[in-house]
Amino acid sequence: MALAEELVWRGMVTQLLADRLGTRTAWFAAAVLYAAAYVPTMWALRAGGPGGAGTLNPVLPVAALGAGLLWGGMARAFGGRLAPGVLAHALFDWAVVMMFPLWGMH
Repeated sequence: MALAEELVWRGMVTQLLADRLGTRTAWFAAAVLYAAAYVPTMWALRAGGPGGAGTLNPVLPVAALGAGLLWGGMARAFGGRLAPGVLAHALFDWAVVMMFPLWGMH
């Protein structure tokens, strides 16, 4: 999953944006779009409330913004190479799922 996300967001999306916005702005814009892609998940993971309305928790999109900036910055710092970001992303995913299980994942 980490490989696919890095190829799409830090590879394809960043390159498409760089063609239009320039490389300096593209990695930041790609990180914002990456975080926006997680906004619907906020509703899917909302805490139950009275009448099932639930409370939205913005942690996931905010974390995605931070992670997108980090991994995009890594791709930029390593001359466009995605391998370091893929490794960092895979380790992050492993930590979230295996070490700190969230949302009942086992």
